Parts: sequence; structure tokens; C-alpha cells
Amino acid sequence: MANYKNLCMKYMDEHGIKYLDHAENIIKVTYTGTNLRSITVVVFFSDNGSPDVSFKCWDICTFPEDKRINGIIVCNQLNTHYRWVQFSLDKDGDIAVSSDSYVDEYNCGAICCAFVQRTVNIVDEAYQTIMKALWS
Repeated sequence: MANYKNLCMKYMDEHGIKYLDHAENIIKVTYTGTNLRSITVVVFFSDNGSPDVSFKCWDICTFPEDKRINGIIVCNQLNTHYRWVQFSLDKDGDIAVSSDSYVDEYNCGAICCAFVQRTVNIVDEAYQTIMKALWS
């Protein structure tokens, strides 16, 4: 059975991509965006060795309780525009972005890096729309 986390880290090392080996089945990749200073994507590898990988991004923005409806509305708008990730508002009013992928031992690194980069690009692009909803 392949160790998908190790395959991904090996690919990132070979391509000069910096990451943080965070926990047994987790790595973090942080980029600087144009609109958002720091965008961290957390990559979760299955703990049972299955080839499914989850990508999560938090710390985008928090909607105060009196503006949570704006957060829900903007998440719905963004979900109709972006098909690769899902925007949601958690119970604390934080915007979260997530996606999932299936990998194999031959494409794991490339797929994971593509999903991380796509997530970063979408979050950075959507940030202005999120801020407009927060301050409206």
C-alpha cells in the first residue's frame, strides 16, 4: 500500500514547493496571495492508507453574528461560480473552503499540488467578493 503523504512530500521536494509536515497524515502549504496576504491549505491524507485526500482552507474571514446571513449568501454565490471547491460558513462564522480528490501512487504529488494551487487561486480571487459581503 502506498504512503500517499510521503509520495506528495517527495514530489513537493523535487519541485521546490515548501510545506510543513504538520502531523502523521497532514501537511500544510502556505502561499502569499494578491488579495489575501497568507493562504494556507491543509492537506489531509487518509489514516487508513486509502487514496482519498482532502484539502481545507480556513482563516479567510469571520462574519460576526449580525452578518452571518451575508456569509451564507456569499458562500452560495461563490459555490455557483467555482466548481472545484466548496465554500461554507461554520458555526463560528468563519468562511471555510474544501475539496477532495482521489489519487494513485503515480499521480499523487501532481494531483495534490494542483489542488493546493487551485484552492489558493480561488480563495485569493474570491476574497474581494467575500470582503464586499462582510462590509455591506
